Order: sequence, then structure tokens, then C-alpha cells
Amino acid sequence: MSKPNVYAAIIEEIFESKFKKGMTRVDFERSDITAAAESARPSAPEQHR
Repeated sequence: MSKPNVYAAIIEEIFESKFKKGMTRVDFERSDITAAAESARPSAPEQHR
């Protein structure tokens, strides 16, 4: 995934987890960015023997 797509995925995950109908702003903390980045990072493929 290219960097702009990773950033978009992080923002989207934070927005979807925090947004409630009728809100005019979505507050988040740095820890939300870190958590979303961790889940957006692809895991290494398993090694088969």
C-alpha cells in the first residue's frame, strides 16, 4: 500500500470508530493514530516449510 493510501486508511479507521450521527467534529488523540497505524500495517506473510 502506498503512503497516501496508508494515511487515508488510518484517517478512515479513526473517523469510523469515533463518528456519531449529528457530530460536527471528530476529536481524537495521538494514541488513536498509533493504534490505527498498527492495524493498517500489513502483516508479514507466513513462511511455509
